[in-house]
Amino acid sequence: MVGLGFGIVELFTYVFLVGTPVFFRLPGLIFHPSSTAIAAYGIATKRPMVFYALAVSLHFANNFLAVVNPFPFSASILILGLIVWLAWTFYGRTKEKVIA
Repeated sequence: MVGLGFGIVELFTYVFLVGTPVFFRLPGLIFHPSSTAIAAYGIATKRPMVFYALAVSLHFANNFLAVVNPFPFSASILILGLIVWLAWTFYGRTKEKVIA
């Protein structure tokens, strides 16, 4: 829920204060919860820094490609697909077991 909340606040900030079209900010509503899920998986498996670094690296790559790529939306969709796939994969690894 933290990632979704951040994604919503970022969406409203960019749309209403900066004037960015809503369409370009919608991937953030999926991206932020997925990256939070990756970091949470690291906490659950007692390896928080590895998975936090992974989430931060993917966020950096997304932002970097949005600045330097002539087609920033296409790069964002690729990174979004990767981060959603990773979050889903890690979710599948913890679905049937309780990590203490």
